[in-house]
Amino acid sequence: MTVIDHQCHWYPESFFELVAGRERYPRVERADGGWRFQAADGIGWTFTSEQLSLERYFERLDAAGSDVGVSSPNMVADVTKLDVGEAREITQLLNEETARVQREHGERFIGLAMLPMQDVGAAIETLDDAILRLGLRGVCVLSNIAGASMGTAETLPLWRRVEELEVPLVLHPANTSMTYPLGLPLAIEVGTSWMWETSAAALSLIFSGALDECPSLRVLHPHMGGVIPYLIGRIDSFMATWGQIAPVKLERPLREYLRERFATDTASRTPAALAATIEVYGLENIMFSTDFPFVDPVGHVAYMRESFPEHFEQIHERNAFAFPPSRVGATDR
Repeated sequence: MTVIDHQCHWYPESFFELVAGRERYPRVERADGGWRFQAADGIGWTFTSEQLSLERYFERLDAAGSDVGVSSPNMVADVTKLDVGEAREITQLLNEETARVQREHGERFIGLAMLPMQDVGAAIETLDDAILRLGLRGVCVLSNIAGASMGTAETLPLWRRVEELEVPLVLHPANTSMTYPLGLPLAIEVGTSWMWETSAAALSLIFSGALDECPSLRVLHPHMGGVIPYLIGRIDSFMATWGQIAPVKLERPLREYLRERFATDTASRTPAALAATIEVYGLENIMFSTDFPFVDPVGHVAYMRESFPEHFEQIHERNAFAFPPSRVGATDR
């Protein structure tokens, strides 16, 4: 049985070298043999040389018993506040480097494309290049577009193209949520606001009509579905009353979209959350993930085995999100 870690992150050192020396965000500087990445005031991450090492990446996968990692350079690809030309340069570099590793380690590494989402045309062109030329096997989209929602009429052509390419859409929090201007402490921003915002992003794909327009598009919403499993009853209650006069009418009950069009993952450490997540998404739609390198994968596997032993085997070994084969060399552009 192949064990897939559905949320890992590897960052190419060439990105840090590209943006080193700039005074505006994002900016980086050398630190402790690695790099300090600063996304915004009070939001930053230090990446050690070990965390940037591919050898260590695969070593930790091995130690955790994982055969394959689904990888995105998520945090450093948060480029929607930049000029579109600079955003394209950064995402192109990240996609090229991710694809290179996938080519060299195709049995162990599934790479996700990153896009300049502030320009839908540029995002579609970048997506086509990443999937059709570079052979990446999915796309990772961050939870807001320079503070705006991802589920709009303007973004619909992008979701249609993702569907046409038959690759999955993977959500992830952006470095700063829409509540970032409130000046909340980092623990609240990362621990709470990020979880709310990916939930809002997932729901926006439903309520904007994008999933009805793209009936075969599948979405992986991380961190046990953010806050949706805890608030689904309140949302259902609203839809049953005031929702009747809402401007957008869903074609099906909300829970059907969540259970049939979404999967979620285990990059969360609230043991009691699993029951609520199973109730909303279904056990078969919960994918094993560790969020490496931000979480030690060996420790996370031990946590899962101890916290929900009755479900561990299915989540860890049997549930797998569908990523298509690489399309390197495709010419149907």
